[in-house]
Amino acid sequence: MALRELVLSAGALSDDECHGAEKAEGAQYRWTKATPLTWRPNFHGMDGISVVIPFLIEIEPTFLERSKLFLNGEERPFVRETIDGVRCLKADTDLIHVWQVRLETPEPITSPSTPSDTRKLGAALLVRRISSAEQRAVPKLANVATGAIPKIALIGNCQVQTYEWLIQQMLGASPLVVADFSDAIFRQPKAKQDFITTCGEADVVLAMQSQYVPLADIRAGCDTPTYAIANMYFRGTFPDACYVGSIDQRLEFPTAYNSLVILDAFKRGIPVGECRKLFAIDNFQRLGLTGAWASSVAMLEKFDRALDFPAARLIVDSALSYNAFLTINHPSVLLCYTYLASIFDQLGIAYKPLQFPTFHDPLSEHSIAPIHNEWAEYLKLPYRTTQLFKVNKLDFRYVERTELIERFYRTYAEVPFESLAVNSPTDLVEDLKHDPNLRYLVNL
Repeated sequence: MALRELVLSAGALSDDECHGAEKAEGAQYRWTKATPLTWRPNFHGMDGISVVIPFLIEIEPTFLERSKLFLNGEERPFVRETIDGVRCLKADTDLIHVWQVRLETPEPITSPSTPSDTRKLGAALLVRRISSAEQRAVPKLANVATGAIPKIALIGNCQVQTYEWLIQQMLGASPLVVADFSDAIFRQPKAKQDFITTCGEADVVLAMQSQYVPLADIRAGCDTPTYAIANMYFRGTFPDACYVGSIDQRLEFPTAYNSLVILDAFKRGIPVGECRKLFAIDNFQRLGLTGAWASSVAMLEKFDRALDFPAARLIVDSALSYNAFLTINHPSVLLCYTYLASIFDQLGIAYKPLQFPTFHDPLSEHSIAPIHNEWAEYLKLPYRTTQLFKVNKLDFRYVERTELIERFYRTYAEVPFESLAVNSPTDLVEDLKHDPNLRYLVNL
C-alpha cells in the first residue's frame, strides 16, 4: 500500500480552479475557504483507490455523521480511521479514475481568526495497485509449444494495421490472417465466413467487437481460443473532435475529424476570422467539452467489462504521460505495443522487445490531430504537441488552425444547413441532446 498525497492549494482560487497537486509525503495542508471541500485530484488510471481525508483538527463526531462524501458526483460510504496517528475519513472505491471529490458538511469549515489556530485539512490517496492479470485471469495458450511462433488471427478496425506491423516485428512472422472491418469488403457475409473458417487454423484469435463479425459468431464457428481486445478510442485529449453528417454522408473535407468549436461558430454565424479566438477554455466550458476527459474514461471503464484484456488503465496512464493518440480513434504505435506486449505476456507468448521511438508509426500515414495547447494546459499535461494538423486530403500537408477553420467554413457553406449535425462520438451527442442551449448541434 503506497500513500500518495495531494495538496489543497485553494486559498486564492475559485472552485473551478482548485486542482490537486502532488506533494511529498508528510506535507501539511491548510483549507482557508468557507465553502464545501471540493477539488479535482490529478490522479488517474488506478485499479482501485482509497480516498483519504485527514482531519488535523478535532471535529465533533456528529459533525462527521451528518457529512456526506461524493466521488465523481456519487455519494460513497466512508469510515473514520487513524492512519499513522492521524484521524482520517476513508472511502474505498473500485474506480480507476477519480476526477472529483466533494465533502458536504452540515456547516462550512471556516478559518478561526488566530493564524496559529488555523484549521488544517489534508487529502491523500491510498492506492491499491492490482495487475491486469490479477484482475482477470487469462490462461496461457496450451496449444503452442514453448518458444514456437503462434498463428494469430486478427480482426478489428483500422488499428489492426498497427497490430499487424507489431506482430511482424515482435514475433518475426506475419499474422495468419488480418481482417479490417472498416473495409467494406469484410462486411460481406462471405468474407465473414471465410475469416471464421481461417480462424479454425489459428492458435489464437484476437478480435475487437463488431456488429459485422461478432465474437460470438467466431467462437461458435471454430474451437480456437478467441479473446476480446480493446478498440482504442479516447476523447480525453481531443475534446472537440467529432463526426458531422449521417454515417453514410459524413463531411470528410478537409478531414473527417471535425471540430465542435468550428461547427458551432459556423452555425452561430461567427465570422471566420473570429473563430480562432474560440479555442479557449471558457468556450469549451460553454460547449460542455471540459467534461470530455471524465466522460471518455467512464466509457473506457464500461467497455473494459466486455474485454478479456482490459485497457482503460493503460490508456489513461499513457495519455497522462505522453502523446498516446494521433487522433481520437488512432492510438500511437507505442500505446499499441504496450497493450499487445501485455497480452502476449498473459498468454505466454515469447516476443522480441521493441525500442521506441525508433520505429515508424503505421497510423501516421493518416491524418494527425494536435492536442490543443489550451486543453493541455487545462489538464496540466506534462507534454505538448505541435499545433499543426496533418491533413491527408490537403496533399498530406501540415496546416495551421487558421487554414483548417477556413477550409471547414467553405465545406459547411456548400451543404444544407440542416445536415450540419454531430452524429458521433456517442457521449458527446448525448451531452448535446440534453443541453437545451446546444441541441442545434445535433439532430433530435
